[in-house]
Amino acid sequence: MTETTPIWDLPPEGPARRKNPWIGVALSFFIPGAGQAYNGEYGKAAIIFIAFVILLITIVCPIVIWAYGMYDAYKVGVKINRSGRLRKDSIGK
Repeated sequence: MTETTPIWDLPPEGPARRKNPWIGVALSFFIPGAGQAYNGEYGKAAIIFIAFVILLITIVCPIVIWAYGMYDAYKVGVKINRSGRLRKDSIGK
């Protein structure tokens, strides 16, 4: 009879290279998920990066539209004050 070692007791494949945790932090600061990739967790890195991009799009677009609305309201208000009348396409004539 041979004695088998459970898989969870086996050493990891190859020698583990030491990682500087602060390099992981710095990489993740500049590129979300890069710290996980540095640590060899490529799947987790991809998930974090994709989630960041999706959230960036869904947060930045509304902010840009909101900012444009404020800019346009100011610009049209100044134009109305200079001319003394509303444009023909104004709502609520």
